[in-house]
Amino acid sequence: MEVFGAKAGPQRARDRDRITSGHENAFGVDVTPTPNFDLPATFQGIRRPDGRVATRNYIGILTSVNCSAHVAGMVADVFKKNPFTGDNPLADFPNVDGVVALTHKTGCGMTQDEPLALLRRTLGGYARHVNFPPWWCSGSAARSTRSAA
Repeated sequence: MEVFGAKAGPQRARDRDRITSGHENAFGVDVTPTPNFDLPATFQGIRRPDGRVATRNYIGILTSVNCSAHVAGMVADVFKKNPFTGDNPLADFPNVDGVVALTHKTGCGMTQDEPLALLRRTLGGYARHVNFPPWWCSGSAARSTRSAA
């Protein structure tokens, strides 16, 4: 019985002959150290008023309930560049990278237990994320998720 994947026959004999004849691969013999360069510790980022640094500048449409998810998606789509006409609604705002809808499938009628706490933590994380500026358009404010962010 042969082990699956094991080399057999002529291939196995060629490998054995190559190794025993001194033609085995020598790994790392041509390695040379990479020279170190003193590069400036900078990048094209955006410094926020609170001192954090972002790499993107998106406007987020945060929804508190699933009921407003469709509308949030439609609003975000209005700001996308039209691939056929080339019309770009954000052309006059080069410092804005885009508009995104941050939606979910929960919200309405949630209990006050862990599912609601998880939703509130998630929404709060989006709202505080450094790549989203401090302005927000929020969806419907359902009673259970009102104080999410």
